[in-house]
Amino acid sequence: MTAAVLDRTSQRIAKRAWLATPDTFGRRLSHGTLVAPSHLRLLSWLLYLSSIGYVRRLTIAMPPGHAKSTATSRWFPGWDLELRPKHKIILASYESTLAVEHGKAVREMLMENADKLHVRLKADSQAADRWVTMAGGGLRTAGAGGSITGRRADIFIVDDPFKGFDDSHSPTQRGAVWNWYRSVARTRLLPGGSIIIVQTRWHPEDLIGMVSEQPNWVHLRLPAIAEEDESIETVVGAEFVAKCARDGVPLPAWHRAEGEPLWPWLIEPSDVLAGVPWYSADEMAEIRDEVGEYVWQTLYQQNPTVIDGDMFKRDNWVRVDAAPAGLQVVRRWDMAATEGGGDATAGVLMGRAKNGRVYILDVKHERYGPSGVERLIANTAEEDAEKYGRKMPILIEQEGGSAGKNVAEHYAATVLPGFNVRFEGSTGDKTVRALPLAAQVESGNVYLVRREGDRGPETPGWWSKLIDEAAAFPNGAHDDIVDAASLAYMDLLRLAKTRKKASTARATGSITAQPMRAGIR
Repeated sequence: MTAAVLDRTSQRIAKRAWLATPDTFGRRLSHGTLVAPSHLRLLSWLLYLSSIGYVRRLTIAMPPGHAKSTATSRWFPGWDLELRPKHKIILASYESTLAVEHGKAVREMLMENADKLHVRLKADSQAADRWVTMAGGGLRTAGAGGSITGRRADIFIVDDPFKGFDDSHSPTQRGAVWNWYRSVARTRLLPGGSIIIVQTRWHPEDLIGMVSEQPNWVHLRLPAIAEEDESIETVVGAEFVAKCARDGVPLPAWHRAEGEPLWPWLIEPSDVLAGVPWYSADEMAEIRDEVGEYVWQTLYQQNPTVIDGDMFKRDNWVRVDAAPAGLQVVRRWDMAATEGGGDATAGVLMGRAKNGRVYILDVKHERYGPSGVERLIANTAEEDAEKYGRKMPILIEQEGGSAGKNVAEHYAATVLPGFNVRFEGSTGDKTVRALPLAAQVESGNVYLVRREGDRGPETPGWWSKLIDEAAAFPNGAHDDIVDAASLAYMDLLRLAKTRKKASTARATGSITAQPMRAGIR
């Protein structure tokens, strides 16, 4: 593909300059509500090169909230079909429903702007998940992992093939996505067609990570904060830039100074009505503090790494003599029933202050058989009730199936009658569950509280157990305390959210004030 192809394309849109690239198309049809900061203009130019077949393999790695899906899965398909109505596009995402939402948005945009556009849809083929143009092109949606039998594509877009951390950190799910890509997505591509993968990075072996080992891919990587002084060569690759220069294909200018955010202003200062801060340096610093370094580097900086035993650094735990008054407190149990060996039963008493600081007040950690576990939990509930009352939430992890249900009913009726106890199943990987708590520990927001002794505050024995287990997590022999603490932290967040929602509703008069129901939803 040479500059001659670009010239012919340019001639086709000369009378309608707003069709030049997907971003100019979007700005025109959205009546100016679609903003196009510099990173989206760069993305749009690469999508343009994908549309004409100059870039046949493109990956786009950008942080959450930076409009990569809006540009790639909504405005780009509409723009492409206006210029090339015979093109067949397949759009896949981690769930078919999300892909359908994108497909529906493209269809409605084309229909609502029929007075400005030439492309027309067949009246008898306008379903949200599959619709056809009068010229025979169109768009079909699918879930990543689903079947696309009998369909072919000039352009195949894979937008967010993983639902989240759980999926992306599951070797089974990553393998399933990779096999789907090779056996389904790739085989559906027509000769000369283009594949576009757009996602936030999740794991070194996510889909972008896997195709990075293959030749002929162009990789656009834009971290939330520039790690160096950026140029067009650093963000798309020097070899690709050199190839464009040889072929006479222009590329947009790109410059970003080290430390500069990707989208600091909603509308750039050079534009009219500029000055609305967006993902500014301050906003990015706040996000980094809240999500922790692992999530920051992976999701925001597009530097995915494998989680190792450095999630909970020993020096990040803060020690205090006493906790403040007014904490919201929960006791969370991770039960085991193997006497003398194996996993232990862990019960973490955790409190959260209104300012978000977290206090670990007590940890029980014993290896007992079933009857011993019952006595431990019952005795601990009585101890906690003396300080925090019998309405303090007690949450116990429930195993699946009828056996787990029977144990829950037994505890509620026999072991903990009259207490605010709730059994909840847990889902997902323990390492993923620990990330929110690890972020708070890293930020210095988690406090270990000494116990009151005869001669003043004393260091309890559970401190060393917790710190040692957390330092080895997730590669240590045991993770009972860390898992119970991680679940307790999530319980407190949910409880705070529930209470805030109820308080707001009562303040507006939308509900009648009622006591909280037992447990946490």
